[in-house]
Amino acid sequence: MASRAIENRRRAQLDQSLQRFENLPSPPPRGWVRAVRSSLGVSMRQLAGRMGASSSSTVAQVEAGEANGSITLRRLRAAADALDCDLVYGLVPRHGSLQATVRARAMKVAREAMMQADRHMVLEAQGVGEERLAQLIEELAEELERASLRKLWDAPR
Repeated sequence: MASRAIENRRRAQLDQSLQRFENLPSPPPRGWVRAVRSSLGVSMRQLAGRMGASSSSTVAQVEAGEANGSITLRRLRAAADALDCDLVYGLVPRHGSLQATVRARAMKVAREAMMQADRHMVLEAQGVGEERLAQLIEELAEELERASLRKLWDAPR
């Protein structure tokens, strides 16, 4: 039980740290490197030199790699350093918080399990009705959240 409390506290602390990233802007269509480079008035040749590269084709590769998602963090960090910027890297929960992500996953797993059970019960004329089914899904989701969180992630997406 103590480990569950520690796990919950760590998740709450991480959620608090992640709150500052909730309203991040979307990357520019051609990527941050190009947007920042252009905004600072740095040419491709100049950036290549600041990155220790011999030609502007290196910068073209960096910008293309960022735009298509194939750039490495090392390369992106080098470009950021050359532009006198910091690279900010993180994973931001789509549901607003890690706790909300756990809750959404528990509801999904519970809904799938209860819907499957209800389909079988309906075939046997023992269906519970929509209101009761919603209540059972909620109860199962709460139980799943109290149980091992690892089990929530065993089921397919």
